[in-house]
Amino acid sequence: MQNIVIIGAGGVAGVTAHKCAQHNDVLGDICIASRTQDKCNSIIDSIHAKKDGQEKEVFIYNICDHEKCFAEVGSQAISYTAGVPPVAAAMLVMNSTWDTKRLVNMEELDPDPFLNLVGKIGLPTEILEIRQ
Repeated sequence: MQNIVIIGAGGVAGVTAHKCAQHNDVLGDICIASRTQDKCNSIIDSIHAKKDGQEKEVFIYNICDHEKCFAEVGSQAISYTAGVPPVAAAMLVMNSTWDTKRLVNMEELDPDPFLNLVGKIGLPTEILEIRQ
């Protein structure tokens, strides 16, 4: 079974999370990644997802330091958090970790290699199990 990672916590992410939760027997765990914890919590609070018959909630976040980002790439942390994930995704496609021989949304791809790689290339991500 694959797991789902949803990047962002706006309106589209909320709809996506609800639809994924309705089909989590097929889609697996749902992870929401955003800079805004309150928005993630709002989505989490509105969903009652289950895995193996048990409710489970996971919060994924990262903290990016403006000064370190500027020293590395001459840009703000917001640009860094927007720029690093697509590079990680491209690397996973190019090294065939993600099979993209068919049209897929990122949410359909295994999030574990992505979360590991994004951390290795500069954006460490924390995963907090809220409730299992």
